[in-house]
Formats: sequence, C-alpha cells, structure tokens
Amino acid sequence: MKKFLKCSVIALAAIFVMNVGTVNLLASDAVGGQNQITDRSTSVSPTLQFPVNGENYSASATIDAYTSLLQSTVWVWRNSGVNLQNGWFGASSFVYDNSGRLIGSTGMTYNNTPTSGIGVFTPLNLKGVIGQSYYSWGEVRVYNGATQQYVSRNVTSPRAMTSRGADSNINIEKLVDEFQTALNNNDMIRAVGTNGVEGWIFAKDLQSESHSTPENAIIQQARNRNTKTTSFIDVFADDGVTVIGQFPIHSGTGFLIQ
Repeated sequence: MKKFLKCSVIALAAIFVMNVGTVNLLASDAVGGQNQITDRSTSVSPTLQFPVNGENYSASATIDAYTSLLQSTVWVWRNSGVNLQNGWFGASSFVYDNSGRLIGSTGMTYNNTPTSGIGVFTPLNLKGVIGQSYYSWGEVRVYNGATQQYVSRNVTSPRAMTSRGADSNINIEKLVDEFQTALNNNDMIRAVGTNGVEGWIFAKDLQSESHSTPENAIIQQARNRNTKTTSFIDVFADDGVTVIGQFPIHSGTGFLIQ
C-alpha cells in the first residue's frame, strides 16, 4: 500500500479520491442560526493514463467542497511505484466557480524528495458557497530522461452538475481550451481578484516557468519560496489596461507518494 507523506489533517480526506471533477455543495439545515452542511460532495473523473520513455504514468485530481474549505488536488504518479529523482514530477491546480471564473490557482510545484508521485492542492483559504458548483483542472509534468524534456498533460472533468442535479452550462474542458487559446494569443480570461471584484487576467501571467532540467526546477522553486509563498498578478478591466485588483498565485503545497 502506498504511503502519503507531508499530509495535513484537512487534506487527508482527499487522499483516496484522486480524480478530477466538479463538486457541489448540498442543501443545508439552519441550526442555531448557523448553516450546517448536511453532506460533503466530491466529484471525480477517469484517471488519465500516459506513457513516458516506456513507463506508464497516471494523473488525476479531486475537488472537495465545504463552507469552511474548498480545495482541489491534482495528482501524478508512476504506475510501477518506483521513485523518481527530485524535480521529475510537477503539478499545478486551478479552481473555477459556477460562472466560469477562475477563483484559485497554484504555481507549478515539483517534488523536492525522491518519490513515486505527488499531489498538489490549492490553498486552504478558499471556501465554498451553499448551492454552488465548482470545477477544477490541472497540469502535470513528468521529466523524460531520454529526451531531456518534460512531458505535460492536462487533467479535466468530464461534466459539471449543479447541487440540484441539473446540468450546468459550464464545461470545464471548454474553459481549459479557452485558457490555452488565450495563452497562445496573449489574451485574457475571467477571474476574481483578492478584493472580490471580477475582472480579467492574462493567461500568460498564470503560466508556470518552463525548466530545461529538474535541477533548474528545484533551484528556482527553492529561490521563489525563500522570498515569498504567494505572488500576485494584475486583474484588469475589459480594456486590458486599467488595473482593478490582484489575483494570487500560491506556491503549491503537496503530498509525496511513497
């Protein structure tokens, strides 16, 4: 049985549900004037399988919703269970709300200890809203020692459901396509800033640095974390010029799979 290291108590619940998806907060009961969630909802999708240099790898994610916590975790692991060296695994995670707005993200996070896989989760400051649906996707990277390049894959949810069981008009795969298009065309996507104001951010500002080697990835990651754990990018009005807020990109916190 695999062991998961560096697990927080809150994140422990997500360990055995390693799939991408959407999650819905269920109806609540008012108890003593406080809204209490009657159940927790986790949505999953099929595990993505892909080869790297003749070895098989898997990627997936999960998203859990509470009024006290909304969290997405993206996973990538080596099917054989054999450890890879520092910096050979990378993962990042994104969370969207029911309106298709980006509300949380992490930068690309690499393993700094030999491991057979990692899971990277969004920060603990996000909170769910009763009756809302949430959506996640992530990028995973595995280093190919033969070609000396990272192999990248996206993991996405197959569909979104609202808390009442009706189909939502949000398609997470379409949002990922829009992100990639914006990235290629230096365009913007919708997001909510730290001040709660909706605006637009340039997709390229979210893009994690490309590293030529695992060694470079680990060095840059350590350097970034020595200076700050969260960086901020500008949120713009429709004109793409007027700055109306800031959007945080958190250093990912993660699990090591042993």
